[in-house]
Amino acid sequence: MEIVVEPNIVHHTNLSTTPLATIRKDFANAILSEEPPGNGEMKKRMREFDWSQTVLGPMHNWSICLLSTISMMLSSDFPFLMYWGPHNTAFYNDAYIPILGEKHPHALGLPAEQLWGEVWHLVKPYADNCYNTGGAIYFEDALFFLRRYGYTEEAYFTYSFGPYSMRH
Repeated sequence: MEIVVEPNIVHHTNLSTTPLATIRKDFANAILSEEPPGNGEMKKRMREFDWSQTVLGPMHNWSICLLSTISMMLSSDFPFLMYWGPHNTAFYNDAYIPILGEKHPHALGLPAEQLWGEVWHLVKPYADNCYNTGGAIYFEDALFFLRRYGYTEEAYFTYSFGPYSMRH
């Protein structure tokens, strides 16, 4: 027996009789529900985005791990960009919006290569290594030349790549 907690509601779910697709759909709905109110722009954008037009497909088919990670990311006040899967599909939270500049709101759901094309050749080997080996890596004050506001600018970032499990 598993206890699934939603805002102000506790459900007891018998996993042996509940189809996994139903659990995923319920979980996706709970994470991106409009309750509690005021949970940010990106939560709303993710809820309204047509994911069926991406390689990930409809949200109700996503893994519990992906949905849990999105929930954690959306609740963070720290800028958070997440790439998911072999196509490095981009997800980000409200705190990351200023880092994107004019790339927002079109960045959501883009492959990383499209989103950060001007620096992807520098970052891709680290993302690939993380994806392929499960190893994490961390950088402090890394210099990038980004095009976020209609011109190329120097920007320094402290960032890391860390693996996420893609099972279930």
